[in-house]
Amino acid sequence: MRKSLGSKRHVMIDDDIATITRCFGNFEVVQAQALDKPAEVKSNRGRQATNSKLTPKPEAVKTFASKIFAAHEFGYRRITIERPLRLSWQFSDERIASLRFESGTLNAAMHWIYSEYGQDHWQDAADCELYGQLGEHHVEIRAYLKSHFADLKEKQIKDLLDASTWLAQKTVLLKARALQGEIGSASLMTSMAMTTPSKPRASGQAMVTNSRWTPKSKSRSPMP
Repeated sequence: MRKSLGSKRHVMIDDDIATITRCFGNFEVVQAQALDKPAEVKSNRGRQATNSKLTPKPEAVKTFASKIFAAHEFGYRRITIERPLRLSWQFSDERIASLRFESGTLNAAMHWIYSEYGQDHWQDAADCELYGQLGEHHVEIRAYLKSHFADLKEKQIKDLLDASTWLAQKTVLLKARALQGEIGSASLMTSMAMTTPSKPRASGQAMVTNSRWTPKSKSRSPMP
């Protein structure tokens, strides 16, 4: 064709359109047959091969065919496999010590504050009144956090300077130590089935749900 129409670089003549329309209207199967079509004219644009040993690829024979497929061949099977949730617990000293600090964004900053201002002065006893008290160090802590933890927002910095943040983590730490005294430090493994109460299972649905067919053509596992 003389000019490409968007991404379409091929055009059908009236005879081709009539052939396709006839096959569609008659709902008939046509075996692949060669068409009497001239070879396509290759474009001269782009870098040309300079190696004389390279031979041009032969032109592919243009063919026409019509096939009929059953509706279920365009479907797919969706299978949901549910596995039990497996969890591991161990009340080791290393894991319990990590409960002193919040997880996430504040973790690294809390480690630094504790090593600089709390480790030598705070005690884990329940009656320790100094735990989490940083009032006299607010200015220098804030300056350090601004320069070394630039991602922290003002609210997060206030939480780090608030004693209630530290006392909440201390409470978790002491409870974990109490459990360690009762359970020990051995590694424990458990397995439990996970269910979704908001979506009740259909009748007959087990650990592997019943396969179902849907007429939409999606990228799923094809049906056998």
